[in-house]
Amino acid sequence: KKVWRDEADVWRLPYWDFARNATRSPGISGNSGDSDDDRLRLPILCMMPTIRTIAYKNGDIDYETGPNPVYKFETPRLMGDLPEPYKIIEEYVAASKGYPEFAYPWHKCTATTKYGILDGYHESVWSDGGQNWLRANYALNEHSWYDNDWIDHQRPVPTLQDMVYRLFQYGLDNWGAFATTRYEKDKKPRTENPKNAMSLEFIHNNVHNWVGGTQFLRPDENNIHLWGAGHMSSVFMAAFDPIFFFYHYNIDRLTAIWQVLNPDLWFDDEYSQPTRESELAPFHIDDQHKLYESDDDILKDIAELYGAPTKELYGRLPEPGGSQEDYVITVIYDKFALNSSSYKVNIFLGDPSKKSYTGHKSENFVASVYNFSGSLASSGCNNCHQQKADGVMCIAQVPATVPVRHYVDKNKVVPEPVYVALNSLGKPVQMEVTIQLDRSDRSYFKHLIAPVAGDPLEYQPVKEGRQAEGIFE
Repeated sequence: KKVWRDEADVWRLPYWDFARNATRSPGISGNSGDSDDDRLRLPILCMMPTIRTIAYKNGDIDYETGPNPVYKFETPRLMGDLPEPYKIIEEYVAASKGYPEFAYPWHKCTATTKYGILDGYHESVWSDGGQNWLRANYALNEHSWYDNDWIDHQRPVPTLQDMVYRLFQYGLDNWGAFATTRYEKDKKPRTENPKNAMSLEFIHNNVHNWVGGTQFLRPDENNIHLWGAGHMSSVFMAAFDPIFFFYHYNIDRLTAIWQVLNPDLWFDDEYSQPTRESELAPFHIDDQHKLYESDDDILKDIAELYGAPTKELYGRLPEPGGSQEDYVITVIYDKFALNSSSYKVNIFLGDPSKKSYTGHKSENFVASVYNFSGSLASSGCNNCHQQKADGVMCIAQVPATVPVRHYVDKNKVVPEPVYVALNSLGKPVQMEVTIQLDRSDRSYFKHLIAPVAGDPLEYQPVKEGRQAEGIFE
């Protein structure tokens, strides 16, 4: 017992580094290959229905195979039939924009699911819709669309990985910019320097969508791999999926990294302030036994984990006029636009096809912004009601350098950003969203390890965007 207690004292909560390229032996069960749509993946433990555990029989070590507790959460009966206070009810989405009231049938489930709630299927299928991790992996690798023959058939960098690298490379101005999507126009606007529109909360929201799925209705054939909805995409249900905890441990990890790198923007007392010069004994930076310093170690790890694929890809992009400009699209949206129900904003360069606008296989697609929110009608969140009354908005930002360079290379003009908002059913809805293409005159990773005070990263507005035309009936 003492051995196990000692181990428990030093045991680290396992985190899922969702922005790091996965590596594993091809022989491991669950391997789905290594393709453009499988570079970022769920933890392999969350893709295995059964596991083998150590058991002791008559003093001898033995092995047993049984259900994997982190594959899914399961109940012995329908969750809606459980006794109070454990009973789960359906999640209502209020009628809006010409679409009727809708309810996610969580009460008809006996297990959590990823992409397992699909329109047209009998509720007996919904009860245990399955862990469609192939679709989750596909969604995690969302990237901008461009011609298959562009830049020598090289593989794209997932938007998620690019965004996490930007989060640490930008040199954000304050804690609020890092932590939240909150936007208040009357206060010092985050659009003064659009780099401050990138936040951990925005990244967090998108990953919830990618892992769980929100496309209840069957999408167009180009994006059929995104069909299905699941627990992780619901504010009310997400914590029932075991992957929620591995996921949020990483959110905590990313927050802790930012805290250490930005002590002046976070720590406000002398006792909790680890300085950037703190030596990390016993690790040496060279053969002269000089110790690593905090920023040296952390920033190089960040560059290796998240930056290498981005820098390699960007280094091969066309440079119109010899420029290494960086492009982003800043998005301001109303969290409460559809009675606070979740929705997604897909962003394009120019109008999308009338037949395909739901995912990253759609022509002209850049990236998506997920409004991870729960209906006010189903929520007891007093803060949410107050934010709506105060007119609080949200702000986010997506990378656009690759698709803009592609567009300019082909068309010789700067493109116009266009958006399509999709409701909880995956149907397009008319909605007022502010989007703007912004440009920096240098790459955001020009200084490979850390931002330099004398050369701040600044973005300037290039072109305002608009809502797509021709897709609303």
